[in-house]
Amino acid sequence: MKVARPAGTKDFKLAVFEHVDDRYHPSADQLERTFQPQGWKPFVNVVSRKSGERVHIYARQSHRDHELLITTLERNEATLVQVRMDADLLAKWVNDPVRMCRMESQR
Repeated sequence: MKVARPAGTKDFKLAVFEHVDDRYHPSADQLERTFQPQGWKPFVNVVSRKSGERVHIYARQSHRDHELLITTLERNEATLVQVRMDADLLAKWVNDPVRMCRMESQR
């Protein structure tokens, strides 16, 4: 398995739930009602017309850092990723992800 570690990543949490009946997946509205009181703001929402897979990305600022909360909901699986990153390095990574990951791995 290969893992890219974007430059400036300070904290990374991952939760994978397998064998989940998709009838129990929360709706986009339910996710928003859960995350907004904690300061999360919707950033990206994508739904596949073909498979029904959903990706929701939320963002919030935490002092000088930015946090992203990424949820993917598939037929029998749900994944949540929370990452905290240095704001300046996040901007550099967005502009040149390949180079920034290489720099980080050479440390």
